[in-house]
Amino acid sequence: MTGGIFLQYLPDPTHLVYAGLAAIFVAQAVGLRFVRDSIAPQTGVLASLKPSFNLPRATREPLLLAVPILLSVWALAGFYGSLGPMLIRGMLHSRSPILGGLALFVLAASAGISVLLLHRRTPREMVMLGAGALFTGVALTVFALPRSAIALFFLGTAVAGVGFGAGFQGAVRSVIQTAAPHERAGTLSIVFIISYLAMGVPAVAAGFLLGQHVSIIAVAQIFCAVLMALAGASLAGGAVRYFR
Repeated sequence: MTGGIFLQYLPDPTHLVYAGLAAIFVAQAVGLRFVRDSIAPQTGVLASLKPSFNLPRATREPLLLAVPILLSVWALAGFYGSLGPMLIRGMLHSRSPILGGLALFVLAASAGISVLLLHRRTPREMVMLGAGALFTGVALTVFALPRSAIALFFLGTAVAGVGFGAGFQGAVRSVIQTAAPHERAGTLSIVFIISYLAMGVPAVAAGFLLGQHVSIIAVAQIFCAVLMALAGASLAGGAVRYFR
């Protein structure tokens, strides 16, 4: 949504937005100087910058069980990032950049709030709650789209955002808690590779379908059906593990 404000109200937005991001990164770098590290510092700073991937045996089953929720929450982000602005414009008949980014803002805001409110829950509880919220939110969204029910669309977006925040945090915690401190960076690298592929590949596929003149509502419905199937798989996997 901030990007929409840059586009609509500020001069030279395609350059100014990067200046704003640079200022944020500098502030973060300064802030890191005041953050206490959770493990003892070691030599080899430059060597540590070399990418490494590590999947210890203890993390393999938790990661396998976390894959459906990782795929669903990040594909959800890809859905709102790629199709959200066009869907909003179609429902509101407006080309406002701010309105175009509003759905992604609602998704991210509800995700952040859910993490703050649910951080004391166990990882399994967060995954199950996240998968349920994502399934429900996407169902509301897909129901709202062909009817141009904008209020219901944003309600579904907010509920799905709860699913994103709770589901992703629960998945990460369920995997990382099984890794030793020195194994966590490599394990997280694999988690984020899965996550970002889940965000990017479906969005590219959606763009391909739009290029083949498939209607945006039909593409969104296909996208949402896949998301709901993944969320359902995560719920089923959690239930099987619970009764094992």
